[in-house]
Amino acid sequence: MATVKFYLRDEKTEKETPITCYVFSNNEKLKYPTGEKIKPEYWNKTTQRVIEEGLKDKVIIKNNKSVNLQLNRFVDAVATIEANLRNGKQSLSIDNFKNGLDLEFKEIQKTQPQPEQKKINSLIEWIENYINKDKITIYVNNNPRLINKRTKGKYQTLLNFLKDFIEFKRKKTLKFEDIDLEFYQDFIYFLQSEKNHSTNTIGKYITTLKVMLNKATEEEINTSFKYKSKKFSSPKEEVDKIYLSQSEIDQIYNLKFTSTQTGLERARDLFLIGCNTALRFSDFTNIQPENIIINDTGKYLKMKTYKTGQKVEIPLNPMAVSILEKYDYKLPKNITNQKMNEHLKEIGEMANIKNIIPITRTRKGIETTINFKKYELITTHTARRTGATNMFKNGIASINIMKITGHKTESAFLGYICIDDEENARIMMQNPFFSGTSETSTLSIAN
Repeated sequence: MATVKFYLRDEKTEKETPITCYVFSNNEKLKYPTGEKIKPEYWNKTTQRVIEEGLKDKVIIKNNKSVNLQLNRFVDAVATIEANLRNGKQSLSIDNFKNGLDLEFKEIQKTQPQPEQKKINSLIEWIENYINKDKITIYVNNNPRLINKRTKGKYQTLLNFLKDFIEFKRKKTLKFEDIDLEFYQDFIYFLQSEKNHSTNTIGKYITTLKVMLNKATEEEINTSFKYKSKKFSSPKEEVDKIYLSQSEIDQIYNLKFTSTQTGLERARDLFLIGCNTALRFSDFTNIQPENIIINDTGKYLKMKTYKTGQKVEIPLNPMAVSILEKYDYKLPKNITNQKMNEHLKEIGEMANIKNIIPITRTRKGIETTINFKKYELITTHTARRTGATNMFKNGIASINIMKITGHKTESAFLGYICIDDEENARIMMQNPFFSGTSETSTLSIAN
């Protein structure tokens, strides 16, 4: 079913700004001009409509009812178009909705100015323009969201590598049509040989590149689709990933800090909240008092996750509750991911988490195994993996944990869990089916 939403082009301006209609259907998005403008101060973001009447700054608000009538007309038009498409057994594609709206709102199309735009053929130029925008909006579950500095920084890093690649290949520029399988192989070789990146790091840059290309394609800047080949994939390799056992979590929890180590103590407490909820860093560092629900059955954490917009409800165990009560349910202010990772390695060393973990990685096409002390591998993401793994080991069903982690399939979730074959067999042996204590078992062994 198609969804219709309305947003202002610029919510911060003091002048009138256009109202844009967004149509979401089949995981696609259509931006369509409504022909209406309004000052943001007269816009109700909750109802996505204009304030129709009242008094603001001694000025009577008027003539806004006609704007809302026009917006309602768009809602009705989309519903009619969808019904006609369904009756005609046609696809609910964005193109079909656009064609229907064009027929319904011809007068808007005639009056809409068509600004001349400089044609961009260079991928480099397009990415530069994209990341230099004051605001970059992405869509999560069809809801607009401004990207954070970290994501913008990721785009900038890719841009820097592409510029270095051009210099490495002695090219003048990099056009969209240059992004083919030959480029793909050359770029991977460049990241391996010149930047000394691991396979999984290279895979992340290829994924980011494809995100950029998809955005350029959506905006009809890019018309070359060679990057959509299955061979243009993000390389990755299986690496040993760590989690902390319950005894290791207890060691960290029982650490004592001096008055000069408050930064470490706060990082420890935030990290342990993550270990006991399986939340991401962006979520466990932004828990607010209003996210804590207390009822007859206990204490719960209820919030919307930042990355996916998913609503989660997580029971809080005694360790999590004790940390929250320590701060009167107002957790310490957020610190950067990088700074917390530095703190966590120091905390892990203080907790004597020093068993040796061999890690195998591929660099410059060569597979190398390096021994690390476990505390050297602890990061903020370890908290999420630790929470999910320990919940699973304690018998919580995969489907319940997946409601927290956001995994869509059980196979993807199980690949996230850190248990080896021996540990998995040991967990299974505790089940009545394998221990022979199942009430449904009627097996008898003949002599």
